[in-house]
Amino acid sequence: MKLAKNNGIVLVVDGSESTRKSVSLSLKQRNFKVLEAKSVAEGMEMALQYQPDVIISELIMPRVDGMDFCKRIRDNEVTRDIFFIIVTEFEDGDASLKGLEACCDEYLRKPVVPAEIIMRVNTGIKLRRAKEQLTRKNNELEKALKHLRAQREKNKEEIREAKKVQSALISHQTFPNYEGYTFDFIVEPSQVLGGDYANVIELREGKALLILADVSGHGISSALVTGMIHTWIQSYVDKSISVSKLLCELNQYLCSNTPPEIYVTAFVGVTDASSDILKYGLAGHPEPLLCKEDGDVIFCAEPKSPALGVYSDIRFDVLEVQMRPGATLYVYSDGLSELFSHNKNDGALREIFEAYNKIRNSVELRWIYQKALGYVRGRLGDDLSVLMIAREE
Repeated sequence: MKLAKNNGIVLVVDGSESTRKSVSLSLKQRNFKVLEAKSVAEGMEMALQYQPDVIISELIMPRVDGMDFCKRIRDNEVTRDIFFIIVTEFEDGDASLKGLEACCDEYLRKPVVPAEIIMRVNTGIKLRRAKEQLTRKNNELEKALKHLRAQREKNKEEIREAKKVQSALISHQTFPNYEGYTFDFIVEPSQVLGGDYANVIELREGKALLILADVSGHGISSALVTGMIHTWIQSYVDKSISVSKLLCELNQYLCSNTPPEIYVTAFVGVTDASSDILKYGLAGHPEPLLCKEDGDVIFCAEPKSPALGVYSDIRFDVLEVQMRPGATLYVYSDGLSELFSHNKNDGALREIFEAYNKIRNSVELRWIYQKALGYVRGRLGDDLSVLMIAREE
């Protein structure tokens, strides 16, 4: 049986044919599709088959009354949301009326006025439609949340794999007594993936290339740029090493291959076994700290060069620092320097490096990271990296 378009479907259940016809007529005149049943058994069958919007049921009927009928409707998953109206002769204040209120959605007292029936039916249909819409929205939301959870797990797995790749690119190495120098570095991201990069590359003729870079931002985009820098550096090392030229060409590469909002601060240095001089350049990077062989601790000169990836046509000054036996140079990202400057404790940065330098032969460089964690109670707001360049005695 195919039902025509109408204002809604109403099932009228009453043992009295005259009552059914009277209620049905009032509803049909308002363009409701009306189904009639003379018993609860017949009414239940029709409710399951047609799933009406509203059921109007007489309370007193043979064998099974309207209240039991309502409970059957509520207990069935297919019909439990149908708006249920019971017609009764109970007066307000009757104890039996409270039982009806706990079971059905509405009740009407006899004699029933057609206008009141229409009003209650309209209310019931509106409520049912609103509930159905809410259910659909909830189902859609649950489906979207399920998709997001699955996507989040997939993203987590991809990030874990990316972390492995980044860790392989920035694999920790210690270079003990390389041509009179010891090199070491740490890179600690504030999130799973980070934007700091450090590397020590052995060159010919007793030279070594030293890099520490800090990509703006955190997370995946910054990590991708560190991968780009690593790949570019590896392709550059066979060329004749010049600090200024390397910075200029790396800057051109980043300007051409990264978004405008991305920039990179960097330290690039070259050691030479034939000389005590370390040549270095800074691109918007914090000045290195030198623990001299006589125990004095100073900040090195900081040239006024901008970060990489911002302006394509710029030059980078090259500075020199004398590395006598027993001297150690520490290069660090702003994740460490800003940690103390934001808390108006600039002296703490010097103190940490000075303290570490006295015990560096017995503890790992990660000691500095642990001290920084203690300072901020276990959580860094930025990636942190440190590069150590020690001239052995």
